[in-house]
Formats: sequence, structure tokens, C-alpha cells
Amino acid sequence: MIRLSAFADEISPDLDEQIAALAAHKGDRSDSGAVNPAEYRDEVLRRLREMIARARAAGVFLLHENEKDIYGDTIARCVDLLQSCDDAHFQAILDPANFIQVGQTPYPDAYEAIRPWLRYVHVKDARPDGSVVVVGEGVSHWPELLQRLRADGYDGFLSLEPHLALAGQYQGFSGPDLFRRASQALQQMLQAMGWEYA
Repeated sequence: MIRLSAFADEISPDLDEQIAALAAHKGDRSDSGAVNPAEYRDEVLRRLREMIARARAAGVFLLHENEKDIYGDTIARCVDLLQSCDDAHFQAILDPANFIQVGQTPYPDAYEAIRPWLRYVHVKDARPDGSVVVVGEGVSHWPELLQRLRADGYDGFLSLEPHLALAGQYQGFSGPDLFRRASQALQQMLQAMGWEYA
């Protein structure tokens, strides 16, 4: 049985400080304004390893989301983080829409790459231009992804994170009507394939 949850936009002050510190070390921009991720990889890994050590000591787990415009936004850099840290207390979230927004293919490419670490899935979809839409209306291949999750025995969470009214860096909003629409779209897909959920 799959578990459904809703995304909460609560970030602790300590995590806000971590995000600000990481953002300050994104590396030098080129004349074109592009960031070279290789320039800040070591600092990202250093800080991440410290957070993982603290999580392990506290008996909790950290989950990496492929958030747009951070070091771990692409498939290759997600795998780099997960392999480089190689810790049971550091696992992955799959956010298909975020992969689309950085020009990556969420299914099957991203799924296959991060599957060994996958513990959580954000239910969100996007069009090729990156605009966020109701699950199933974008190019994430949700029916195929759900079938594969089920076939692989996934028993984690599917977390609704539609961001249909407003989508921004580290935040989003749908409102009750659009959230209901997103929830119903996911439930219809699960019901069509006979996958029980709670």
C-alpha cells in the first residue's frame, strides 16, 4: 500500500541558514552569468557530510530533493551527492517536475539513476517549458512511473506538491481548489491501476 501525504512549507531557521550559506558558495559566475557547479562541489559535500553526521547522531534521515538551481539539481549531480556521501542516513526524493525544469528526463532516466536511494516522491508535473501543471498533464510520464514504482515494490510516500497557483524557489502554493484537483488526478491514476493507498 502506498502512502499519500501533503507538502508542508515549513523550514527551520537552522535550515534557512544552511541554505543561505550554500547559496553564498555557488561559485564564481562566468561572463555569461552561468555557474560552474564544479567550483562549489567540495563545499557542498563538506557541509552535506556534516549535516548527515548530525542526522545520524540524532537517528534521523536526510532526503535530498533535486531542487532547481542547487548543486544536486541534475541527474548526474544527484548521483554524485548520493554516491559521494554513501550513507544510509542520506537518501533521495524524486521530484519529476524539478528534473523537467533543468532539462532532464524524470522517467525513466532520473528514476533509474536514483532508484537505489529513493525514499520519497513528490507528485508534481511540468510541461516542456517548465511550467508546473496537474500530475498527468505534463511530460513526466506519471502513469509509467507509477507502474514502475509499484513493480519495484516502492512503499514510501507520494507527497502532493502541486504548486499550481505559485511556484518559486523553495516554495509553492496551490490553494484548496487546485490542490483538490491535483489530489483527484493522482487518486484517479492510482485507482485506475488498482494500487491501494492510505
